[in-house]
Amino acid sequence: MRKGILRLCIFLAIGILLASCAAQKGPAPGTAFRPVDLNANLRSGEYEQKVETFAVILDASSTMSEEGKFEMAKELASRMNQTIPDIPLEAAFRTLGEDRSNETRLVYGTTRYEKGDLESAIVGVRGFGATPLGKAIEAATQDLRTTRGKTAVIILSDGKETDRMALAAAEKMKSQLGDRLCIYAVLLGDDPAGRNLMAQIAEVGQCGYFVSAEEVYPSEGMAKLAENVFLEKVVTPVVAAVEPEAAVEPEAAPEAPPVGALLEADSDGDGVLDDQDKCPDTPKGATVNSVGCWAFAGVVLFDFDKYDLRPEAYPLLDEAVSVIEQNPDMEVEIQGHTDSIGSAAYNQGLSERRAEAVLDYLVSHGITSYRLAAKGYGLTQPVASNDTEEGRAKNRTVRLRPLR
Repeated sequence: MRKGILRLCIFLAIGILLASCAAQKGPAPGTAFRPVDLNANLRSGEYEQKVETFAVILDASSTMSEEGKFEMAKELASRMNQTIPDIPLEAAFRTLGEDRSNETRLVYGTTRYEKGDLESAIVGVRGFGATPLGKAIEAATQDLRTTRGKTAVIILSDGKETDRMALAAAEKMKSQLGDRLCIYAVLLGDDPAGRNLMAQIAEVGQCGYFVSAEEVYPSEGMAKLAENVFLEKVVTPVVAAVEPEAAVEPEAAPEAPPVGALLEADSDGDGVLDDQDKCPDTPKGATVNSVGCWAFAGVVLFDFDKYDLRPEAYPLLDEAVSVIEQNPDMEVEIQGHTDSIGSAAYNQGLSERRAEAVLDYLVSHGITSYRLAAKGYGLTQPVASNDTEEGRAKNRTVRLRPLR
């Protein structure tokens, strides 16, 4: 009898041990970490401070108790804290579902950032309550309302919300903080719905991005994230050296090139010289961009994350109808494009929907569908920098390519 009880106890102990090990999925929070020195980037003169304020939202809810996600989130917050370069910052640290509550709590700040103080706040966080992610984002918006300058919000969560408010709260945060806000969403775990929600929240910021915890857990991964959040490369204008003028005899004016040579320099007559023209067969009358391709470069065709045509685009689309009608043998590929916010897969689908929207417009205005082909290129062919809102707006467009 005693032997049977002893065996039962042993089996139970083994079962508990295995369950504990299974729960510790992913890297162990205690793994050695050596923060990369981002101060070296500043000392080199190649980088400068990007933000003046940052806020961390850490999910301490009950779903984070699964698979060691909560401890890993705390570890990630600590690793970021250790990697932040020595720059003057305002900081805030907010939790949700902490200490078995259904609320969100401002644990630190908003105050002048001190590494040691923030580390103490991170270590002291306890779980596990409900998941009011939307409520936490709304509260963080109020935390940051009186701050100034560029602001980064870093969200550490599995995306398993219960209040269904998170995305709307992020949109409200963006509307109130405007262009100074960037959102970085770090996903714990691999829940598909959570992944989708966190990616959408990051996209709302129109600055920042979505990333998985596994990508930023190593020292180099965390350094990349911290560099993107807190620093930016210095743009140094190139100034040509001016030599002192020397007295020279006036030269005879060069002979003007033959008229035929001038005509040959822009063979398709679109205003872009052939040596710079990447689309040398643009049809007559088409509006082109700086490299001679048939595009709507001067007009923002689409709002962020949308494929509905803006009314400002109608005149240029009507022009496209006219050009296609004047070339009855020409077929056209409609190329949809996006900015770089969001995943490549998501932007591929969005670019295809944008191309289809233009195709539908052209067909509705008399162009037969067999002459048109819609194709999405996602974020792969930007015409402007994705580092600014102005540049991203120019990349949310459609270009037309004649198919002879």
